[in-house]
Amino acid sequence: MATGSAPSSAAGGAPTAGGRAINDAGASGRSPGYRYDLDGLRGVAIALVVVFHVFVGRVSGGVDVFLFLSGFFFVGSQLRRLERPGASLNPWWPLWRTLRRLVPALILTLAATVAGVVLVARHLLGTDLAEQVAASAGYAQNWVLYAQDREYAAASGDASPLQHLWSMAVQGQFYLLIIGLTVGLAALRRLASKWDGGGWRLSGPAIGIIAAASLASFVYAAILVGVDQPLNYYSTFTRFWELGLGALLAVGMGRARLSGIAGAVVSAVGLALVVVSGLVVDGAATFPGPAALVPVGGAALVVLGSGPANRLLAARPLARLGGMAYSLYLWHWPLLIVSLAALGLDEPNLGLGVVVVAASLGLAWLTERFVERPLRQRARPPKAGERRAATAAVGLRAQPAARGRAAGGVAVAAGLVAALATPVGWHGVVANELDGDLDPVAYPGALALYGAPVEPLPPKPDYPVLSSSQGMSWDDGCMGKGHEDTDRLPRKWRGPDWVDCVYGDPDAETTVVALGGSHTDHWLGALDPLGKEHGFRVFAVLREQCPSFVTDYEGVYADGCEEFNETVLGEVEELRPDLVFTTATRPLGAPPGPIEGVPASYVTLWNWLLERGIPAVAVRDTPWFQDEEGNPWSSSACVEAGGGIEGCSIPAEDFYLEENPAALLGEIEGFTVVDPEPWFCPDGTCLPVIGNRYVYVDPNHVARHYAASLAPMLWESLGPALEEAQDPGIAGRMRAEPRLELR
Repeated sequence: MATGSAPSSAAGGAPTAGGRAINDAGASGRSPGYRYDLDGLRGVAIALVVVFHVFVGRVSGGVDVFLFLSGFFFVGSQLRRLERPGASLNPWWPLWRTLRRLVPALILTLAATVAGVVLVARHLLGTDLAEQVAASAGYAQNWVLYAQDREYAAASGDASPLQHLWSMAVQGQFYLLIIGLTVGLAALRRLASKWDGGGWRLSGPAIGIIAAASLASFVYAAILVGVDQPLNYYSTFTRFWELGLGALLAVGMGRARLSGIAGAVVSAVGLALVVVSGLVVDGAATFPGPAALVPVGGAALVVLGSGPANRLLAARPLARLGGMAYSLYLWHWPLLIVSLAALGLDEPNLGLGVVVVAASLGLAWLTERFVERPLRQRARPPKAGERRAATAAVGLRAQPAARGRAAGGVAVAAGLVAALATPVGWHGVVANELDGDLDPVAYPGALALYGAPVEPLPPKPDYPVLSSSQGMSWDDGCMGKGHEDTDRLPRKWRGPDWVDCVYGDPDAETTVVALGGSHTDHWLGALDPLGKEHGFRVFAVLREQCPSFVTDYEGVYADGCEEFNETVLGEVEELRPDLVFTTATRPLGAPPGPIEGVPASYVTLWNWLLERGIPAVAVRDTPWFQDEEGNPWSSSACVEAGGGIEGCSIPAEDFYLEENPAALLGEIEGFTVVDPEPWFCPDGTCLPVIGNRYVYVDPNHVARHYAASLAPMLWESLGPALEEAQDPGIAGRMRAEPRLELR
């Protein structure tokens, strides 16, 4: 997650402390009634955001200041517009004005960011980024980042170049709520005027509603700090109070400002709180909970006060910086992340930081001067019944500048449509590249371990496509999700819909059921072609983070996994498959050193199968790439970033025990144990690329194309197991076997 917020406060027109509307142009002119100090406060806030992003790597408090100011500016301007006699109640006007202020620069930044990633940071490409492009354009980035488990992360070569746009989404959603609220209240007043004259002001009910919502938001944020901080950080509902407080201040303070010594002290204290908040409070762990009162309260004190601090903020350099804060915010983070990714750096150094800041300032000035300002809405708000479309049509015919703005608008609209369609286009690219197998001559995969020649070619599939593949059952909609009910199977798993999630030969009589989670799923890449070749069907009965067992003894699996497995095994008992395919080991220890083991929970499944005489193949787990602190890392991403095959490998002993801990299972009739260590770690080294094929999608899941190349090797064990399963007496002999003991 990013550490700042988009300073788009002028989107609705910035008010003075006395409630008078001011020009969006900000500090470009010195008007006596203009609050230049608030432009300067934006300048301080954006300076904090950039400096903390580039040089400090923690939350600055700028996010909270900008959200506060957005509420302050936008709500005040909306109420003032609707209080004017004959004001139009068409909600399109404020929405259109806001879109013209924000979207052009946003689309330009998104396009440039994608281009930069494609050219110099391809390992950042993938489904996540495609979804983030659309979410950023649609002002839903905060919710998408949360759904992608993107918690706060300081600048690094692996961070998302668009993660900072979550705050834009929060503001956009707030603007929609406020437009709906204020227009709704104005419509009620106009309707009421037929009976009571409609003399009441909009500010009264608006304050009441916003105050109640802000209080609820604050309480929710305070509770969520210790429950789900990532959700707390991103949620519109927890962030509402920060914008709401600004709105309440804009509506409620009128022209009141503290003056004299009191005003000077208040504003000085407020500015100090804003500046130091990032140093004294761990915002990533606490904001927008009560700790966010430090920067937000500081901003409120600056608004309320007057004195030397306000005059300092009103100085032209700070005010001008505040005027281009929005563009500066948009540019600095993508420039930083793409630069880090291109240079292979984990964090920015001083030299890179200075270059990024300078480049961001230059691009921000150009964007504000040649994109924001020309496309901004300048016309006065329309009155009821006024037809602006006709006026605009006349302007297009008579004014070259209007035609230029229209052309720019068309370009922005096209960019917006393209951004929103990015996930669809990307999924099409991924599906096209993943369909079918790779050329077995140029890309032999595991066959290279058995003598197939290997030409010096870049590994396949292209890494961005590889990283976007979650596994066959995921891509086919056959992987159960953790949020789904545990007392029923997904619809594709039962009854006539079984066929939707069948692999291999769907018309075969021989049935294999693949049980477990994602580490069973990645073997479908081999099971599917084997089923087609040898005449058996494979039912994928899988759920994320949920290996198959009867009783959970480890307590490390997903919530509801035990209940889900009860449902699954009921289905398996009814189906009576010829064979069950599942995993035999998983990580139990902690690095450094071997971490694999046989969970006691897995043993409960094997005993369950013994009792029912159902044969099974249990495959030893594939390597998990972790550092000494237990943090996962992707060997494929390492190769893509230039680390080389050798540099992105690990010793087999980092994961595997010297002897297969599940080997004893293979001595029991009806059970077959597969040991894939030689296929992944030849000569004691676990490789990221074998036979020009990437081995892994991520830190521990096998790429489907490499799994497909393992089909001949897997068949050496699976073929005899299926043959044994056809023995009419196998079920009885299995039931007679002694039960396995838990360890």
